[in-house]
Amino acid sequence: MAEKALTPVERGVLVILMAQGKPVTQTEFKKAHGLTAEKRHRDKLHSLGLIEVDWNPITYSLTSAGWEWLGEYTAGAKPRGAADAPLYAALGAIGRLAKRLGLPLEEALTGDGHPPIGPRPTDWLEADEYIARSLQDMPVFDRSLSRLRTAANGSLGDEVENAELSAELIFQAIRLAGRKRALVLEGEVGALTAFDPVFHLTDDDLSPGDPVRVRKSIVIRRQGQENIVVQPGFVEQIY
Repeated sequence: MAEKALTPVERGVLVILMAQGKPVTQTEFKKAHGLTAEKRHRDKLHSLGLIEVDWNPITYSLTSAGWEWLGEYTAGAKPRGAADAPLYAALGAIGRLAKRLGLPLEEALTGDGHPPIGPRPTDWLEADEYIARSLQDMPVFDRSLSRLRTAANGSLGDEVENAELSAELIFQAIRLAGRKRALVLEGEVGALTAFDPVFHLTDDDLSPGDPVRVRKSIVIRRQGQENIVVQPGFVEQIY
């Protein structure tokens, strides 16, 4: 895949369309996503057959070739630097999710289509685990970027800003996949709670009821009045 043939803005357009799973207007790119997609970007993506463009208002939508490009992009995503490593790990998780479901990327994220002959129950459980871990790690990445932003200056500051924008696009796709699987985060990172071995993992020697601090939130599936733990949270002892 000729990733280098596209600029960061052009890749951003495609990733936003992937995350939204629907057409996006020119105005929405700027107002909702902070991305300025200009005519030259639009014309290039259209000439490559990656997007379709409608008018009044100007609206972008992915073509089958655009989805195919994104499928290769997520499947082959590799870290390109310290700031981008978690972002590309998240891209890779999306690619692995689609592969595990046995679906093209478009069907895995938009729900258009059905898994061939239906996936085994264990396939769905493993797919949910991939999504759950990504949901848990998003706040960790945000905190890492926040520390990097504080220390950055000059051109590095610009790179951090670009990494933040790109990460948010990927996180939107992960949140969308989580919503489709009814997965939600329970418990705020940094909050104090009581240790429960059913809901929490820890490296400390703890007993049920011991006070702990949340390091990673629990991921649950809300099913009627019942909450099912998909991925336990991670906690640490309070000294």
